[in-house]
Amino acid sequence: MRRIRVAVAVVGLLAALLAAPVQGQVTPTIEVTPATVPAAGSYELTIVGSGYTPGLSIFVLPCVAPGGDVSQISAATCDLTNLLAVTIDAKGVFTETNTYEVGTDFAIAGSDAGQTESAAVLVPIVAPPPPPPPPPPPPPPPPPPPPSEASCDGKAATHIGTDGDDMLMGTNGPDVIAGLGGNDRIVGMGGDDIICAGPGNDRVFAGAGDDHVLGEGGIDKIRGGAGNDVLDGGNRTDFLKGGDGEDELFGGHGDDLLRAGRDADRAEGGDGDDRIWGGPGNDTLLGNRGTNIVNGGAGLQDQCFFGFGVDIQSGCEIVLGP
Repeated sequence: MRRIRVAVAVVGLLAALLAAPVQGQVTPTIEVTPATVPAAGSYELTIVGSGYTPGLSIFVLPCVAPGGDVSQISAATCDLTNLLAVTIDAKGVFTETNTYEVGTDFAIAGSDAGQTESAAVLVPIVAPPPPPPPPPPPPPPPPPPPPSEASCDGKAATHIGTDGDDMLMGTNGPDVIAGLGGNDRIVGMGGDDIICAGPGNDRVFAGAGDDHVLGEGGIDKIRGGAGNDVLDGGNRTDFLKGGDGEDELFGGHGDDLLRAGRDADRAEGGDGDDRIWGGPGNDTLLGNRGTNIVNGGAGLQDQCFFGFGVDIQSGCEIVLGP
C-alpha cells in the first residue's frame, strides 16, 4: 500500500508541475539553502516550502530539470528512492534538511498527493570566481649615479665609493679617489694620487708616490707612504702620520694628533688642542691656536712655532712664538 501511495503522489506531483495553474489553486514556493553550489558533489541542503495549506501532507524529492527548466521534469527524471514525506505546519510552511548528490540541472520538487499544491526549484552549479592575480613585483631600484658626477679636489674621480662603507684601492698609477659617504677604507697604492675620504670616519693609506689626501668631515686616520705627501685632516679630530719623504701635515679645526715621518716634515696643528710629534728629521712644527703639546723628536734642528694659547714643548731646538 505504501509503494502505491508514493507512486500516486509522484505522478500527481509531476502532473501538477507540468500543468497550467487553475483559478483558485494554491501556488506554493520552495527555497533551498544554499541556493547554488560551486561544483557537482554531495551537499546538505535545507529545504523551506511556504504557501501550502496548513496540515497538508506532501512529498519532497530530487529531480533533474532538463535544460534547467523545471517544467520539463518527468517521472523518468526524478529519484523515487529519495522521497521525504512532510506535514505542513500551521503557518503553511515546512523545513527539512537532507543530503543530496547535486549535478547538472538538479532540482527539488514538492507536491501533495491530490495534485493541487506543487512547487519546484532549480539548484544550479555556479563556479566561484577565479582568485585575483598576484600583485606585480615592485619596481627595481634606481641605478646609481654615473661615475662622471664624482670629483676630488676639482678633478674627475677614477675610483668612486658610495654612501655606505666602502673598500677602495687605487693602482700603481696616478689615481683620483672619492670615498663619498660612509666609513671607508682607502689605499692609494703607487703613483701620485689625490684622495678625498669624504664625510665619514675614514682610514686612508696613501701609499708610494707624492700624494694629496683630504680627510674632509669625520674622524679620520690618515697615513702617508713613501714620497712627499700632503695630508689634510679636515674639520674633526684626526690622526695624521707621515711616512718616508718630506711630508706636510695639516690637522685642521679639531683636536688632532700629528706624527711626522722620517724626513724633514712640516706639521701644523690648526685651531684645536693638538698634539704634534716630530720624527728623526729636522721638522717644522706649528701649534697655532689652542692648548697644544709639541715634541720635536730626534731631529737636531727642529723648529717649533706657537700661537696664542697654552703650549707645552719639548725637544725643540728653535722655539718661536708670540
